[in-house]
Amino acid sequence: MMTSLTEVKNMWSTTTDYNSPWLKLFSVIATVVVGWAISWELSGAWEEMFGYSSVITVLTTILVLLTLYFCFSYVITQTSKLN
Repeated sequence: MMTSLTEVKNMWSTTTDYNSPWLKLFSVIATVVVGWAISWELSGAWEEMFGYSSVITVLTTILVLLTLYFCFSYVITQTSKLN
């Protein structure tokens, strides 16, 4: 278990290591904009399915934001390494 957590930590730090603060800012802004739209739709779906459920909405929003930040960071760092 510890090995897999160490691997995840190393992958996260490698992926979110930016060459430029502007790239990091772009990644954060893209994460917030896209994450807000996805979370808004998911909260509507949770409300429709289960009634109002704030715990599920909060957990979903956190998961969406972390996943999007990782994905945007990965794409940005990989494309910046190509240059």
